Amino acid sequence: MNVVRLQVGDIPTPTIHRDADELAQRHGFASVDAFTDSLSEHESVLDVGASLSTLGHAVTRRRSDISWTNMDIAYGDDADKNFSAMLRSMQESAPENLQYLAGNIVNPPAELRARSFGRVLSFWMLPHIVQRSHQEGLVAVSNMLALGTVGGTLSIGPLRSRSDNAGVFTIPASTEDAIALAVKVTEPWIGKK
Repeated sequence: MNVVRLQVGDIPTPTIHRDADELAQRHGFASVDAFTDSLSEHESVLDVGASLSTLGHAVTRRRSDISWTNMDIAYGDDADKNFSAMLRSMQESAPENLQYLAGNIVNPPAELRARSFGRVLSFWMLPHIVQRSHQEGLVAVSNMLALGTVGGTLSIGPLRSRSDNAGVFTIPASTEDAIALAVKVTEPWIGKK
């Protein structure tokens, strides 16, 4: 895994090139093929904090019916030149059913809030946000749940330590259950460095 550190405005962000098979395994699947096979026909997927992940590329190349959105704060205008060049290369080679969207999950862009996703993924972003601000972590998880379809899947991690895989949760219908889930997911990272 290659790690690049960059600054987006006043927010330092760890930008990680993530291998598709490694991420599929971290989300609980044996391989990209197994992850791809688990998706419903015409499923819409959101990868929050996707950075330079290749998972969306791998899945959308295998399944043209899948709509995939990679979102990251680092996709914005403030990204450094090296990151921008790598991102541009990935965007140019992306299948038509893969979109890159600049945005912060703490305050998602209107374009994103107007949509709903059957599967919401995020790996490595949560500890970064919670360590900066527990409140922002709660808001981020609540927003991910709000962007998901009720009964859909939130796969988020790592949950308790850097070696953990993602936790997989059903997106609840009630606001109370969504708040309880947001607290459950963020609490283990409070105060960790």
